[in-house]
Formats: sequence, C-alpha cells, structure tokens
Amino acid sequence: MKKAAVYIVSLLLLAALAEWIVLLRAPIDPCRLAAFLACLSLVLGAFVAFTDQGFVDQLRERARGSVGAALGMPLLLLVPYFIFALGTGTFSARGLAKLTAYIVAPVLLLLPDRLDRAAPGGHRTCPERSEGPPLQAIGWRDFAAMLAVAVPVPAHGLRGIWVWPEDLYFFRPLYSVCVGAYGFMVIRRLEGVGYRLTFRRTDVAGGFGHFVGFALLAIPLGYLLRFIHFHGHAVTSMALASQASSAGHAIAVPGELRLALEFLATFAGI
Repeated sequence: MKKAAVYIVSLLLLAALAEWIVLLRAPIDPCRLAAFLACLSLVLGAFVAFTDQGFVDQLRERARGSVGAALGMPLLLLVPYFIFALGTGTFSARGLAKLTAYIVAPVLLLLPDRLDRAAPGGHRTCPERSEGPPLQAIGWRDFAAMLAVAVPVPAHGLRGIWVWPEDLYFFRPLYSVCVGAYGFMVIRRLEGVGYRLTFRRTDVAGGFGHFVGFALLAIPLGYLLRFIHFHGHAVTSMALASQASSAGHAIAVPGELRLALEFLATFAGI
C-alpha cells in the first residue's frame, strides 16, 4: 500500500506542476483543470499500483476475508470520477450509473469464486470449498467477466462520462485495465496474469530507429508533394521567443490539451 500511495502522491505533484505550466500559457479555468488533472493522476496511480505484487497481495487478503470488502474496494475507482465531475461541473447521474455498472458487473460475476484459485487440471486450491465438483481453470464466469470488461469500450458504452473539455476516450481503456486487473488478479486470483511497466534500452533504440526510418521517407515525400517547404531565411532566437510567447494565443486551448493527451495515450499504448 505504501508504494501505491507514493505513486499517487508523485502523480498528484506532477499534476500540480502541469497545471502551473498550462495556466502560464493559456486562460483555462483553474478549478476545472485541477479536477481533470487530479482525476487523471488518481486513475494513473491505480493503473501503476497494479504492477506492484505486494499491493495486489494485500487486496487479495482483504477481498478473501470479506465479501463487502471485495465488492467495495473497486468502487473506490468512483472517487476520481466524482472529483472530475464535480470539479468540472459535468456530473451526470447516467454517467455515474454507467461507470458503476461497468465496475461492479465483472466483480459480481467473479465474486462467487473468490475463495478459489485457478489451477492446472481444474483442482481446487481452497480447502473451505473442497466439496462438490472441481472448479475448472477457466469457466463461464471468467468469459462473461472478460466480455463485461472488454465490450463496453469499443462499443462506446462508456461515452458521456468524462466530458470536459470534450468526451474523452483515454479514460475508458485506463478504467478497463484497472477493473480487469482487480477482477482477475484480486478476486479470481489468477497466477501469471498482470502487466509491468519497464524501461529498456532496446525500446529506446527501437523507437529511435523507427523515427529515423519514418523521417527518411516522410520528409522527402512531404517536400516532393509540397506539404513541407524549407525556408531559406535565418531564424533568430528573438523570433523563436516571440513565436513561443504568442503560441498560446494562436492555438485553441482545448485543441492543445486534446493533442497532448492523445500523444500521452499513444505513447502509453492505450
């Protein structure tokens, strides 16, 4: 739990820094921006926390000891939404109902098997439920829970929830990962399920190689198609500073924010 708290606090501090930078450049409502960044930080904090095995083990123990805890813990994912909706003035009872149903549905499907662990050969690993036929490693509840997590995102079932500055998409896959991780890693207690966030030199080399390859093809092609035009005049530092200072007035703020967030989502692979 300590690592999860560190993740969340660190992301909140980064959000405060990001808000300060954005407010220096653009006239955005600071309360709405703070609510948006706080919501994003909390959701990303949960997303990162599920990479910590110690955090997952603590959630497993609490879920195993109480049905109320098993069902109530995922509802903490509603806290970021309340911060977002109340802070931006976009609260919707329908949006809250859809998000609550999305969180609760897979948990309810997997809850009857929370004392079991999937094992090769379908043998039960929990002595309290050793009577009766053995539980198969993957059952119909697992498939139903997978569908409950996966289908609403591409089917646009989560539209109309995060709607400032417009209907935002990237919250949907983030919530999908968190709900799926809780359902199958905590409630279902499947081994070998999860994800990690790692930094590898091969990723940097691969990304740089793809960038160079794209540039070698795209820049000449763009020049031939007159999409890119090279200017012959010299650019001074004063001119660059002047353009940078006026960029915030020349570009609409929601567009800037959307472009930055789409880049972040693409970089994160969501």
